[in-house]
Amino acid sequence: MARLPKSAGVLFSLVLAGCSPSDQGVRPAGETRATALQAGYGIPPMPTDLKTDTQGLVVSGRAAPKARVRLATPDGDARFSSADETGTWHLRLPAASEARLFGLSSVLGAQTVQAQGYLLVTPAGQGTLLRAGAGAHRFGPGRSGILAVDFDREGGALVSGIAGAGEGLTLRVDGRQPVEGRAGADGRFSMAMSQPISPGPHEVRVFGNRADWRESFDATPAAPVADGPFRVQPIARGLRVDWMPPGGGVQTTILLD
Repeated sequence: MARLPKSAGVLFSLVLAGCSPSDQGVRPAGETRATALQAGYGIPPMPTDLKTDTQGLVVSGRAAPKARVRLATPDGDARFSSADETGTWHLRLPAASEARLFGLSSVLGAQTVQAQGYLLVTPAGQGTLLRAGAGAHRFGPGRSGILAVDFDREGGALVSGIAGAGEGLTLRVDGRQPVEGRAGADGRFSMAMSQPISPGPHEVRVFGNRADWRESFDATPAAPVADGPFRVQPIARGLRVDWMPPGGGVQTTILLD
């Protein structure tokens, strides 16, 4: 994906996704990077599920065992949980009528580790990890297929979704620019387009031995995000999220229903 341009706007500083998680914070005395990773230090927290119940929403995820997990809004409203001995954690959120963006981090010993993205929670109870310069990671109940398209003002773009585990895939944009890729063991794929895309409407197709999906999206560059670190707009097939990565500029994520 093309490098996002710098911006003089206010940055969402809750998550520093551009930093190496294993190098953030201060390690205990005598701790090296290798031994820190073995002990669980440097493992970034990762949301894995979002469920709705009668009291609101419950976000679940993984982190270093026994780490203290923090989920916070840009305004500083924070909620905390402790990961158990397996690294599993749960955090309850009240229901809301608007989409919300959260920074996610964890503390183990003297080291603070940031998640590799921002957590977006929609009013419908869907969760997505927005990742700077990378494809969106959607989680919770969902479908297979193309789930998201990410692009920036320079035309760098990625397509992400879920296919069969290990399935070989081909990406085409407007019938051209073939890119070969493969889904991971969990079926997730994220494929960068081979050339920058132009503003305006496009069609992407992802296909393989079993998969064959087509989706349309509009790559019109985002207007400046002036009233906060993100903006959410409904579109015909889902949501458009314009948001500010840690390095500045604006990245757009199209979440497809």
